[in-house]
Amino acid sequence: RERLEQIKEKYPGISYADLWTLAGVVAVESMGGPTITWIPGRKDCTEETKPDLPDGLLPDASQAEEHLRAVFHRMGFNDKEIVALSGAHTLGRCHPGSSGFVNPWTP
Repeated sequence: RERLEQIKEKYPGISYADLWTLAGVVAVESMGGPTITWIPGRKDCTEETKPDLPDGLLPDASQAEEHLRAVFHRMGFNDKEIVALSGAHTLGRCHPGSSGFVNPWTP
């Protein structure tokens, strides 16, 4: 996060949305994953423009795999895609306001 803030300070014209997605592309590629085409142009959401999303759109991290399937199958994900998406979350940390959990997902 601190490294990304340094980049944001150096390039204030990049949105956080573009910065974070670009960081994800670089992370995947640097870990030996595929080359991903990245296209800029995302706009950041503000308090005034953020949508009021109902609960239940994203999975509850305290529940098991059947809950993940219930949430993501309705979005068209198959099990392989759910595993890839869930596994990617092991690279970050928890945000109490979003998940109710604190600190890294894995040691």
